[in-house]
Amino acid sequence: MTNPFKKFRIDSLFFRSFSIFMVAVLACIAWASYLISSNELAKTSSHYQQLLLDELNNEITTRLVTIEQISLSTSRDNELITFLRDRQDEYDRHRRSVSVERALANLTYSIPIIQGIDLYMERPLRGDANSYIQFRSLGDLAKQDWVEALDKNDFAWVSEHEVPSFQGNVRVLSFARKIVEENKYLGVLVVLVGVFALGRATA
Repeated sequence: MTNPFKKFRIDSLFFRSFSIFMVAVLACIAWASYLISSNELAKTSSHYQQLLLDELNNEITTRLVTIEQISLSTSRDNELITFLRDRQDEYDRHRRSVSVERALANLTYSIPIIQGIDLYMERPLRGDANSYIQFRSLGDLAKQDWVEALDKNDFAWVSEHEVPSFQGNVRVLSFARKIVEENKYLGVLVVLVGVFALGRATA
């Protein structure tokens, strides 16, 4: 075996060894820098993704709380309460139904995430089947899968489900609230929140 010190000059051997060593050191530094940068980038991305998710969650929560507040104020509306008490003659009852339907429709027009509103009541008046506002019988309420959520509560959110519309079936979340006046149960107000519209509003 040839001795490298005899084959190469000492300065040439030293330079080559030093060069190899430096290349190895630089490669280690570059690799370490890459790992550190990748980890920091991943942490930064994860942090900003979490912030974005938190912001989106807060936005959705705010909008859903707004729906709850609108439902509460609507359920206490004097015109609605008088209509549901059912103490008017047929002409006055029809007049009030038109007024109530118009007021509820204005909510759907002014708040885009509201897909529609269902009002469950005694002796509902027949209206346009394609309308965003529907007066429904309390007998129909008993057929709903979510009605049990109102057994021990005055209000409840209903998980995502489909409802028919003139545009076809749409996915909605529903917020149902009992309407009670002077301890008398008058009906249930259900606000339908469009899932697609909710996502678009928070985008």
